[in-house]
Amino acid sequence: MGAAGNKKPKKPGKKHGPSYLEEEHEVPVKNNYAKKTK
Repeated sequence: MGAAGNKKPKKPGKKHGPSYLEEEHEVPVKNNYAKKTK
C-alpha cells in the first residue's frame, strides 16, 4: 500500500511515453520489495 502512495506523486500524469513503461517495470519490483519488508 505504501508503494502505491509513493507512486502517485511520482507520475505527473503523462501516461503516454517512456514514463509509462518505467512505471510498469517499477510495479513488480516495488511489490516484491514491499512483500519482503513485511
